[in-house]
Amino acid sequence: MRAARGDRCTARYAPAPALDELVWQDLCHVLREPARITHELARAQMGEWLPQALQARRQTLRDVLAQRARQQARLLDVYLAEVIERAECERKRQEVTQTQRGLTQQLRQLDAQAQQHVNVAAFAQGIEALGQRLHATRDNLTFAQRRQLVE
Repeated sequence: MRAARGDRCTARYAPAPALDELVWQDLCHVLREPARITHELARAQMGEWLPQALQARRQTLRDVLAQRARQQARLLDVYLAEVIERAECERKRQEVTQTQRGLTQQLRQLDAQAQQHVNVAAFAQGIEALGQRLHATRDNLTFAQRRQLVE
């Protein structure tokens, strides 16, 4: 749009070779310290990298399941105090149990979804080996080889 109006681009000039070198140096630094990658991958395995919406939904389901468990206990207390009849207690207990099963199924689905986000354990095992293999040849790689590694 600016070119059509004759305006000059206001973006700062960023020389690509300097950026390429900066990215390459950063990658080399990471490959020299595979413990850093392993640490971050462990965080990912614990769910710290999950999208906030997914984390919030999982926590909400866990909270509701805990609430249903407390509801089951209260229902038993009410029955034992002879406030409600056995048939009514059984009906309500089945309702709560059915709700718990549905919530548990939803939680399993979210956990499976979360596992897809953080399924990186196999990747973590090869990081150190990759760093060691590249150590000797890292400085002699062509631009295309470096780019492939960065990607």
